[in-house]
Amino acid sequence: MKYPGLVLFLILALPFAFAQQLMDITGTVMDQTQAVVPGAKVELQDATGKTVKATVSDPLGRFVVPEVLAGEYTLIVHLNGFQSQQQRVIVAEGKPIMASVELQAAGSSHVVNVVAEAAYSESQAYTATKTNIPLRDVPQAIEVVNSELIRSQAAVSMQDAVRNVSGVSVHMGEGRRDQILIRGFSAVNDYYVNGVRDDAPYYRDLSTLDRIEVLKGPAAVLYGRGSSGGIVNRVTKTPEAEQPLMGELTTMVGGYGMKRVSGDTGLSFLGGKAAVRLPGAWESSGSHRHDFYVDRFTFAPSLLWKISDNTKFVAQIDYLNDDRLPDRGIPSINGRPANIDIGSYYGYAPDDFLDNQAFSQWINLEHRMGTWLVRNNFRHTNYDSAYSNTYSNGILETGGETFVKRAQYNFSGTQRNYFNQTEAVKFTRIAGMNHTILMGAEYGWQDRDGIRFTGTAGNVALINPVLTRPNYSTTPATDNIFTGTVWAAYIQDQIDIAPKWKATVGARFDYYRQRLDDRRPANADLGRIDREVSPRVGLVYQPIKWASVYGSFSRSFQPSGEALSLATDNSELKPETTRNYEGGVKFETLGGRLTSTVSAFHLIRNNIKTTDPLDPTKLVLSGEQRTNGMELSFSGRVVRNLEIYGGYAWLDAKILKSNSLSSGVLIQGKRPGQVPLHSGSLWATYRFQNGFGFGTGVIYNADRFVANDDLVLLPGYTRVDATVSYRKSRYEIALNLRNVGNIKYYESAHANYNIYPGSPISGVLTTRVRW
Repeated sequence: MKYPGLVLFLILALPFAFAQQLMDITGTVMDQTQAVVPGAKVELQDATGKTVKATVSDPLGRFVVPEVLAGEYTLIVHLNGFQSQQQRVIVAEGKPIMASVELQAAGSSHVVNVVAEAAYSESQAYTATKTNIPLRDVPQAIEVVNSELIRSQAAVSMQDAVRNVSGVSVHMGEGRRDQILIRGFSAVNDYYVNGVRDDAPYYRDLSTLDRIEVLKGPAAVLYGRGSSGGIVNRVTKTPEAEQPLMGELTTMVGGYGMKRVSGDTGLSFLGGKAAVRLPGAWESSGSHRHDFYVDRFTFAPSLLWKISDNTKFVAQIDYLNDDRLPDRGIPSINGRPANIDIGSYYGYAPDDFLDNQAFSQWINLEHRMGTWLVRNNFRHTNYDSAYSNTYSNGILETGGETFVKRAQYNFSGTQRNYFNQTEAVKFTRIAGMNHTILMGAEYGWQDRDGIRFTGTAGNVALINPVLTRPNYSTTPATDNIFTGTVWAAYIQDQIDIAPKWKATVGARFDYYRQRLDDRRPANADLGRIDREVSPRVGLVYQPIKWASVYGSFSRSFQPSGEALSLATDNSELKPETTRNYEGGVKFETLGGRLTSTVSAFHLIRNNIKTTDPLDPTKLVLSGEQRTNGMELSFSGRVVRNLEIYGGYAWLDAKILKSNSLSSGVLIQGKRPGQVPLHSGSLWATYRFQNGFGFGTGVIYNADRFVANDDLVLLPGYTRVDATVSYRKSRYEIALNLRNVGNIKYYESAHANYNIYPGSPISGVLTTRVRW
């Protein structure tokens, strides 16, 4: 076993597994006008009238009463000038509780609603506005994949998790990185962690995450460059205040030699003033693809220190090591994936490798001063990457036989990210309207230092190939260091215009300096500076409490150095721009247990770099691509014990203008690669009172082209998954089956000759113990 330390740590935690499972009570305090109420005291009393937990609502009116034993309690909320409110609360294992508290002036009646929270549904998200407002108040589509959904599906990769999100397509990413498309546009550089850019090309693990938030449409108003189709923000697991001993130990074994152990444990000390949390995982696995392997280890310890009632400090270290074989899949023949064994591999396993390491340090300091919330967010990450990749890149017919052409390249490099965000949130009332004003400044410094060699590899037979060793180059194809520096300032105002009307307006200014130092003597150094303003404006109308109608406009920019690289044909070109016009309706039905969003949008990217018709060696900014689309997403509890999560997307994507050729074909008028017209997913689980549960899931993708030339078509497919489980108190065992129909399908691609076949039927057996 390569990483016995983590396994030993988890085994030592087993004696604590006989402790009773504890649950959180979360909620929001509001006044009669539905404005949030900060500073309200929240107490939880047991049956004897003794206060067992106490907290204060934060500047957003939120509160958390953490880690409560099962039983019957009284929740009491009081604040000077308002009548104290109280409500009976029953806490049961496995059933989180959400309380919505409405404070009214002294002498008035009061309302306290307490409902069991749906397992897969989230009512709030941070990513869209950085203020954790209810999703119904966000004038933009956003979906949250939480840890409960991830666990129920036995998901272990980002691709597994984001397949749940409507409008998202999975991309192969050259077999060496997480890569998706959102609303028809690549989001390869649009990954974030706790609101900070995480744009290196590597595979991320899910064991250290609390949830994944996918914000759709341009997000440059708060996050800067990129984000044509949206962004993916990973929210990590961090300690909870006043948290007693807790933890979870999970083992997974499955088809193709899969073995995985993950754990999450935490403890508070210093009388609840400090806490630690220690999530991590180890995995070793194969695949339905010949020669494939993955060995990875991740660990993300964190510390919470409540310096005072108004000040808290969080620090986290996050380490990931991921070793695997890069896999570029199979080629196509005559416009379709080759009809061959789906495990056929055309690289060179003795030499090919992928070794990625990511090591980050995160420090967050937050302080409340009356109606002000001030915070500073700093993150440094060092990414080391090395790989050698041999792959198919064409087909050759000769002598009545079919051969696969192959190519090879190898790379080693380091990327460093330093980002610091300082933000202030002000809660105030102006001209009779409530305002939540966010002001922020960001400084970022990134460099990527790498050297790449392009070799050659001999042709091999399509059927039963005899794989030969590539010829490796000793002359660098690229050898440079890119440095990007960003200074940015942004402001946002969320306004309660009237009881049923809310507005969100904001803008960000970016100064982005890019420089490429080329170490090859024949090449000149390159550089440019871009200055861009990114606005967003949105309006929300809530005719009834459980429904919102919204409309919004947002804009983002994509500079030449967006991916930390420059070339002679783009270093003089100003950024491309993306605009999003969006409208929709959000619902909270069945007493708030079921949330859903229906959205329609027009997303268009202008000034796309395309070949200069007067000089094929140059680029001009005359390309244009758009997606007209509609999306439906929903999550929650339909009836008692029945949880669902799903969505559907219709994406009419088209390259409107382009002078560029792909495979000798003009791509103007073509449908962008990897974007199906129709796609959708559904996951539903039902749990009986005796602890048994079962569920099923469906993933659907219509036909889609591999690349922008529309020469190779991936056939549509419908994949069915299933699960059966048993949970008793702190213990759980589950069996997840994927592709129960054992259909043949193709889940992703990178290019016309790099197509990744989906797995046949396979299973994962999970055991879990909580304490």
